[in-house]
Amino acid sequence: MTGGVLTGREWIDDWKRRADKLRDDTLEMAEKMERLSVSSVNGDNDIRVTVNSQGVVTEIRFKESVRDKPADDIAQQVLSTMRAAQNKVIEGARLVMEQTVGTESETGRAIVSGLEQQLRPRES
Repeated sequence: MTGGVLTGREWIDDWKRRADKLRDDTLEMAEKMERLSVSSVNGDNDIRVTVNSQGVVTEIRFKESVRDKPADDIAQQVLSTMRAAQNKVIEGARLVMEQTVGTESETGRAIVSGLEQQLRPRES
C-alpha cells in the first residue's frame, strides 16, 4: 500500500479474498438450507408436522389420541400445524442467512423474501 492507496496487485488480492469468502459463505448457506427441517406440534400435542427448507411437508405424525377427534378437526389442526412449521422455516432461513451470507445481502434478502411470498398467505 502506497500512501493509503492499494496497489493494483493488492487490490486484486483483496478482491480475490472477498470473492473466495462470498463463495465459501454461499456454499455453507446452501448446505445449511438443504439440511434445514423444522417441526411444529399442535396445541393438544398429538399432531406433529415436519417441513423441509422449502416448506414442503416431509412427515406427519399422529398420537393415538387423535382417534377421538372429529375428522374435520384433525384436518384443520394438521393445516394450522403445517403453517406454524412453515413460519418456523422462514425464521430458520433468516438464521442461516445471518450465519452465512448475511441478512442484508442480496442473496439473503432474496431467499427469505421468496420463502415469505411462497409460504405466507396473501392478504386479499
